Amino acid sequence: MATLQNPEAVEKLSKSITEKDEKTGKTYLKLPVENEQMVGNALGLLAGLLKGLGK
Repeated sequence: MATLQNPEAVEKLSKSITEKDEKTGKTYLKLPVENEQMVGNALGLLAGLLKGLGK
């Protein structure tokens, strides 16, 4: 949490987890994950959360 309270640390963190596409100039998040199954699980959890909030 201390990182998020320090502007320099936030900038460093932002640069470490983003990447700019050379062709399009768009910026993307690049988050390291264990494997593709973990991404699927996380998306499933997010979908369940959003569905629950929509009730």
